[in-house]
Amino acid sequence: MYGDYWNLGCLPFENNGDPQFFFRAPSHEAALLKLQYVIEQGKGAAVLVGGHGLGKTYLTLVLESELSEQYRPVMRLMFPRLDGAQTLRLIARRLGAQFNDPQTNSRPEQIIALLEDRLRELADEGQRPVLIIDDAHLIESPEVLQSLALLLNAAQVCGLSLSLVLVGQPELLPHVERVPALNDRIPVRTALQPLSGQETSEYIHHRLHVAGLDTCMFDAEALHSFTTLAKGTPRRINQLCDLALLVGYADRLPSLTDAEIEAAAIELTCVSVD
Repeated sequence: MYGDYWNLGCLPFENNGDPQFFFRAPSHEAALLKLQYVIEQGKGAAVLVGGHGLGKTYLTLVLESELSEQYRPVMRLMFPRLDGAQTLRLIARRLGAQFNDPQTNSRPEQIIALLEDRLRELADEGQRPVLIIDDAHLIESPEVLQSLALLLNAAQVCGLSLSLVLVGQPELLPHVERVPALNDRIPVRTALQPLSGQETSEYIHHRLHVAGLDTCMFDAEALHSFTTLAKGTPRRINQLCDLALLVGYADRLPSLTDAEIEAAAIELTCVSVD
């Protein structure tokens, strides 16, 4: 709606996971490199944590886009509300394992055997699968986490490639630590941090540049206000920018000041729950 008014080639502040808008802040770049290291070096598993809106899921989409084609399939599971065996069955089905007798293949050990066979088939095809579990902090059942440890162990013992990335809020870490069988198999844990004030301004300029604009409609005071109002959270920065650009378009403003950003923050607070 406001793209033509601001001379934008596309909307720059959508929360749609488009990897081309990835801003390589030090925290996010470091996390991405660590995840790539775990997968490309066959280290097994990693944990990525961060608060609401810091871009955890988005980072895994960037990760997928930057991995070479041999690291496929990339399977994504939202927090599975399942027990251990059911979780393994879901993973097996996503990998393409064939269940000839659903009633028989119900124990974790039986499903692991099927998974081993499927992983061998994928290895023969030159593929190295990656499993990403989002909202993993909601997995409180030790049984589910133990099943994931069993899967990683089986792959390692058989010399097969499978990478696991657990993504969630910071409380995921103590959940994992309470399951030694899984905790001992996670060599990398990384956390996303909020953007600093300088990084926030650079983030906004970066997304505008990707959208085809080399100038900035936000004045210096407006850019400064994002630091206080968004607290370094990319999702909130996007929401504030998007709404401010819409207001500027509706009011035919030539630029945007801190007044428009503060008004956008008030409106977001009134109409949304973060």
